[in-house]
Amino acid sequence: MKGAEFVANMLKYNGIEFVSTLCGNGLHLLYPELVKEGIRLIDVRHEQAAAYIVDSYARLTGKLGVCIVSSGVAHAMALSGLVNSHFDCAPVLLITGASSGYGSGKGVFQEMDQEGLASKICKYSNVVNSIDELAYKLGRAISFAVSGTPGPVHLTIPENVLREEMTNTYFKKIVLDGCPHLGQIRDRTVSEIVGLLDKATKPLLIVGGSLFYCGIDPAKEVIEFSKTFSIPMVVPIWDRGIVDEPFDGFIGVIGAASGGPKVLDEADLIILVGTRVDYRIGFLTPPNIKEDVKIIRIDVDPEQMFKGIRPDIPVVADPTLVFRRVREEALRHGVHAKNEWLIEARKRFISFREKIEKAPDKVDGKLTGKGLVKAIKSAIEDSIFLIDGGNIGQWVHMLADKYPRSWLTCGASGVVGWGLSGAIGAKLAFPKKRVLLLSGDGAFGFNIGELDTAIKHYTPFVAIVAVDEAWGIVVSSQKRLVGEDGIIASKLPHLRYDKIAEAFGAKGFLVEDEKDLKNIIFESFDSNMPTVIQVPISWGGPRDLAKIG
Repeated sequence: MKGAEFVANMLKYNGIEFVSTLCGNGLHLLYPELVKEGIRLIDVRHEQAAAYIVDSYARLTGKLGVCIVSSGVAHAMALSGLVNSHFDCAPVLLITGASSGYGSGKGVFQEMDQEGLASKICKYSNVVNSIDELAYKLGRAISFAVSGTPGPVHLTIPENVLREEMTNTYFKKIVLDGCPHLGQIRDRTVSEIVGLLDKATKPLLIVGGSLFYCGIDPAKEVIEFSKTFSIPMVVPIWDRGIVDEPFDGFIGVIGAASGGPKVLDEADLIILVGTRVDYRIGFLTPPNIKEDVKIIRIDVDPEQMFKGIRPDIPVVADPTLVFRRVREEALRHGVHAKNEWLIEARKRFISFREKIEKAPDKVDGKLTGKGLVKAIKSAIEDSIFLIDGGNIGQWVHMLADKYPRSWLTCGASGVVGWGLSGAIGAKLAFPKKRVLLLSGDGAFGFNIGELDTAIKHYTPFVAIVAVDEAWGIVVSSQKRLVGEDGIIASKLPHLRYDKIAEAFGAKGFLVEDEKDLKNIIFESFDSNMPTVIQVPISWGGPRDLAKIG
């Protein structure tokens, strides 16, 4: 068995059904073997898009996504998309091709330090120097991607390695299922947590995106814990959500540019679950939190435990078991629900939301971002919903009374422009489900050529492009910080994105009346074609139109 055949077999054996790719140097021997294994090749127009497609797939499913690109600049282009996976802990494998003799330092075609370039954003980055290393290093890359806190990995495989004969063709399934490898929480630790919970009067749950990757059961246990003890729950903005239905404990996102209800700085007990400590939660340092606040941190990855803070109680264990045991023990000890605090936190959430609700639906006859989000609300239900963009994304989060698993944003990177490619990845992940993308016009322009990819590979979705002819959230910041004269290099031209879509062979609509929008969205779903719906909107985010912050 040659190296190329082994790579294809190994990917198939580990459940890979498709790879996103852009053809080029070093890949010619690999493609036929992938096709023989029945692995679908989603060929794209830009390497960044290849990375975004599998990033979206991996973040929606928790499964390994694989993209394959050629060497040199192609490798660098793919890494720009892989940064998203780095920020949001998506299990993605980037396989980069290379000329025969790569690594010799003799200057073979496109020779550069691909391993080093990827190493800063990848959990594992390496080069297969010989056929004898292939099985070990490919298995190691896959293992790193899916174990602990998931994340992106990279492997450069030169053409000569793909051509050579292997002596060891042993296959081993590496992809893990949930968190069965984690140990039990100790009785003493359970007692310590129950003690802190009993003393607390204003506890707060902060649930981050890593919990999503542990499966549905941990999410159910965390929500049940919140309900049992009346503990408010927030989710850092852009993280994966696990709140599929509204409930009183969920009081919105934290860390949004548009603000949120005031709860973090008054909490006397903070319970972090799969959450990064970063700007979104005020780095968990005073004055953003109380000096004497107690912090419990629960995660599946020991490497994350002491990043940013030193928690009072660190717990590395399956969150399902942790919250089940703590809840049972707390009930046994008569720990009371924090009803008064939840009522107060809920009032603050509702008060903040009322400011958002008072923002106008229209300005000068045009829908605002708020009006557009309200108009498409029914279409969001029962869809995989992707949110790409600055101000339009802020409106979605400010109006949300839940944060379900079926929603996908750019992630903690805060990038814009991933959405169109991400919608393709979403459709590949869930081919029978409707996929709805809401994007700003700036974001939509990044990888607009991937409309060709969506048509070619039969991955239909509906994209609503909110057109305010500006990098809207940047204009908001410029106006706030330096005034009208500071609005520089942030305006966009008037373009007809619906007509551009038609030129690619997709469907396109220009819709200015919200009454027509709902019908056109559902008609577009039924058409089974990639569809772009252009909606002109007036400029302004929540901080501009709701007068908050």
